[in-house]
Amino acid sequence: APAPPPTTTTTATAGSAGSRLACIRRPPPPLVVDPSRGAPAARLDARRGYAASPTTSSSDGTHNPVSSILPRKHFTDAMRAARDAGDIPAVMKNFTELCERYPDSPGPGAFEILLSVAAAEGDPDAAVDTLEAMLSLGYPPTHHTHRKIIVAYNRGGQLDRAWEWLRMLAESEGNEYLAHAEGNAGATLFDAILVGAGKVADANVFNECWRVMRETGVDPTEGTLEAHMLMESKVGWSDGVEAAWERRDAGFEYLHPISKRSPRLFCRRVEAHARIATYLLKPRDVRRGGRAA
Repeated sequence: APAPPPTTTTTATAGSAGSRLACIRRPPPPLVVDPSRGAPAARLDARRGYAASPTTSSSDGTHNPVSSILPRKHFTDAMRAARDAGDIPAVMKNFTELCERYPDSPGPGAFEILLSVAAAEGDPDAAVDTLEAMLSLGYPPTHHTHRKIIVAYNRGGQLDRAWEWLRMLAESEGNEYLAHAEGNAGATLFDAILVGAGKVADANVFNECWRVMRETGVDPTEGTLEAHMLMESKVGWSDGVEAAWERRDAGFEYLHPISKRSPRLFCRRVEAHARIATYLLKPRDVRRGGRAA
């Protein structure tokens, strides 16, 4: 008779504040035996996530167990669709099923989706829990992983912790990790801090982050310019927005001529001016998305 399934030790829960995750490694499932044939029908390797059939061909029409094993992509696609629909319980349900089928190797993509959920929910505790689970399974974090954690801190109202996370990363990995990341991914980490500081009009964190970004040698992006205009709309005036828009120093030279800029950046410029005009007519506390006094 087939051996009983292993005891589940992977747990995942979801709450209104975000998704909390605890993932514990489990031994691979036992060998599956087909009593009618008296031989192993397939060997399930959970660590690598595939099934190896003892026969090299299924042309005789016999049932091949491999075809009944759902690939990781099936679950990660379902998780992604549920996340985009805002259905967090469905995200966790599919993640749990993924862990049941691939207990030792659910794949880093699933954890990145959980991180994006935690970031959107502003739940840094869930984000850090997810990172720890990734590390326990041997999945190294990427720049995008760290950006999600920073965003989670920002949206959770903990800008100081977000900035502390980036400084810790720079200290542990070195400037090269940030300055020469593929696709200038290091800039997205600084941009996340700059935008977060701009939203709450924290000029101290903004200026310090911008200084370190320049000293580290990370090239600014359109997102960096967007953050500068956002900050000016919170603490300055329209002439400051225009001064940021026209900058030709500190790495912004590549954004000239202005015709090279994306439509999104043009929209952010208009929004910055509109924000100033709106707050002049109707003052609003900066912590509620308004303008500094």
